[in-house]
Amino acid sequence: MENTTPESAELIALLKDAQEAHEIAIRLIAERLHQEAHDHDWCAEYDEMIELINSSLHIKMPKRGREYHISHTFTIDVGCNIKAPSEREAIELFFERWDTEPTLTGVGGWYVASKHYANDKDNVRAFPV
Repeated sequence: MENTTPESAELIALLKDAQEAHEIAIRLIAERLHQEAHDHDWCAEYDEMIELINSSLHIKMPKRGREYHISHTFTIDVGCNIKAPSEREAIELFFERWDTEPTLTGVGGWYVASKHYANDKDNVRAFPV
């Protein structure tokens, strides 16, 4: 292990502080440039310029963050135990609960994020437990 003198330790601390200050300054500059690009609808041009500039920088300019909407269709099979006199009544009770509990969290142990899958009553099965 290298021996460090008090002077070299102080120099290392100063260099670390200077680098941190430089990184903060780069982030602040980038935030302002991001806003300008957004305000003037220069986003595509900005992205191209940042790619070019970053290729020669030691501390890179942060790229613009973009918001993405992710949508995926899932097929799910929701089930629970329902006590009812008949299969037909069990199915009706299922849909009554579904309509009154949009997320179904805590209803008979169901954990489902959406209720828009309940529209197809023809595909519902009920069987005695």
